Amino acid sequence: MKTNFLIYRHPDEVLLSFQGGLFVAFLIVISALNISVFSMTVSLAWIPLAAIFLWPRWSHPFMTPVIIAVLGVFSDLLLGRFIGLSSLLYLILFWAAKPAEREVQLSFVKSWLEFALMTILLLMISFYFFGRVLDLAVGWVAVIEQVFMVVFLYPLVFLLRALIRARVIDPNDANYNL
Repeated sequence: MKTNFLIYRHPDEVLLSFQGGLFVAFLIVISALNISVFSMTVSLAWIPLAAIFLWPRWSHPFMTPVIIAVLGVFSDLLLGRFIGLSSLLYLILFWAAKPAEREVQLSFVKSWLEFALMTILLLMISFYFFGRVLDLAVGWVAVIEQVFMVVFLYPLVFLLRALIRARVIDPNDANYNL
C-alpha cells in the first residue's frame, strides 16, 4: 500500500530525517576505508548509496534533499572526489528509490534487487558520463568492483539499519516499519 506523503505527515519527520542523515554520515566515514580481499584492495567508497536507498519513509520531504546534498559534499571532501558528484548521485538515487512511496513492509529480496539494478545503472551511467564529457580517466574494472561491493554489502547495511531502528525506535510502532 502506497501513501501520499503530502497528505499524511509523521510527527517525528524531522527527527527521522536526521536519523537517516546520521546513518549515511556513519557509512561515509566507513567508506573512507579500503579493505584487502584475497590480496586485492577494494574500496567501500559507494556504500552510503545503500543507506540513501533505505532512507526512512516518513522523513521530512523538504529537509531530506538538503541533508542528502550536504552529506554528498562531505563525502566528496573526505574521499577527494569531484565536489558535487556524490550529492548528484545520492539525490538521483533518492529520487529513484522514492522512500515516501515505499510499501509499508519492505521485502529484503525485492529491495536488494531494486537496489542492485539502480546502483548498477547509476554508477555505470555516471562514470560513463564523467569519462566522456569531463574526459576523466575511468577504470572500468574498478567501477565494476565497486558496484559489486556495494551490492554485495547491501544485506549488511540492511541488517545494521534494522538493528539500529530496533534499538533506537520502538519496534511496536506501526509507523516505523522498515
